[in-house]
Amino acid sequence: MLINSGDMYQGDIESSYNKGEMLSLAMEEIGFDAFTLGNHEFDWGDAPIKTNAALAEHVPFLGANIYHYDMSAKKRLGFASDLCQEYSIVERCGWKIGIIGTIGYDQITSITSTFSDSYSFLDPVSIIKNLSDTLRTDEGCDAVVLSHHGEQNELLGTGVTNVSPYSGKRYVDAVFCAHSHQNESTTENGVAFVQTEGYGQSVARIRLDIDSSGATLKDYTTALNASGHTDDAIAALVSEYKSVSDLAGSPVLANADRTVFSRYEHASNLAARGMYEAAIDAGHVVDLSLTNYARANLYASNYQITYAELFNALPFDNEIIIATCSGTDIIKELSYGSMYAYNPNGITFQSNQYYTIAVTDYVVLHRNAARNYDYMPSHQINAVLEDNYRETAAALLEEIGTMNAADFSSSLSCYSKQWY
Repeated sequence: MLINSGDMYQGDIESSYNKGEMLSLAMEEIGFDAFTLGNHEFDWGDAPIKTNAALAEHVPFLGANIYHYDMSAKKRLGFASDLCQEYSIVERCGWKIGIIGTIGYDQITSITSTFSDSYSFLDPVSIIKNLSDTLRTDEGCDAVVLSHHGEQNELLGTGVTNVSPYSGKRYVDAVFCAHSHQNESTTENGVAFVQTEGYGQSVARIRLDIDSSGATLKDYTTALNASGHTDDAIAALVSEYKSVSDLAGSPVLANADRTVFSRYEHASNLAARGMYEAAIDAGHVVDLSLTNYARANLYASNYQITYAELFNALPFDNEIIIATCSGTDIIKELSYGSMYAYNPNGITFQSNQYYTIAVTDYVVLHRNAARNYDYMPSHQINAVLEDNYRETAAALLEEIGTMNAADFSSSLSCYSKQWY
């Protein structure tokens, strides 16, 4: 069986530019047996998920604990059957294997709230146990595999590897994890938990021996080589989509004085400064721009930054919101290492005053698991800029012509964040 545990679409421009279409068609062509939705599948809202599910028509999209939600009433509604399935069943060599897909319940906070407000992620443990009993007793499954978009520590010690008093078998026989993009593996009660690193660097495998008494772990690994094999149909599919993304990514935005700019400094400061200058150019008077860090390092092949390389560093389509916020909220956000800001004029923020800032939608509209604004609860939205934060960074690169690392160093006062 071939299982995908989520965060499939977000990455380089080749996959993100078409919002997952290419990889959905690839999963269909390859014959994936299940695809569990991760938080990054929601990066463009739910419409692309439904479109991609239609493209990968024989690949079940799973999310057993994803339910609809009524924000106005703050009430959980029914299972999101229009978006995904609870489980799928695969037959191999005369055996029936049930695959349950779940997402970490707190990952609702890892999605821009405008795209997640109509959904709720329930605690998956009881759902996993109930569905296992259904698969074992009603569906006659000989083994149950869990594909969980979350780290192994979210499930260890929760009882999902125990024997069910209802079916008399373990709730799950193998667990594939995701979300944190790290190489991890362990066993609990003879059940393997595995997760690999991101960007397709390796493939995890769990092998089970199945007989009439149930499934037994044979071996597991997280280090299968994921490269070196070419399929003609997949190569043709990738070539078709790359012809579009390569054209979009080919323009050179600026020269550079180095070949790598850090996501934790230069690339993030570039995004913050681009947001600020775009707000000023649009006629807004702002005291600060604020964003979280870039997704990846910004590379400059041959000392030139192309749109594709910028896209890979800033792959999200985060909108820039002009908002009025309290000094208390701003000071709190400035204290986090993951936040980046730009102010060329110098300012001291006071907790009891209000300020106008340019800020990404993910930050200013962030909600906690209780669905309340928690990053900047004082915000009032004044306007939304036409371009997202990647496009404003691109415009800045074109304007300056050359990106010098010294101009985007966090040691400079305009990026220092010590304005309080």
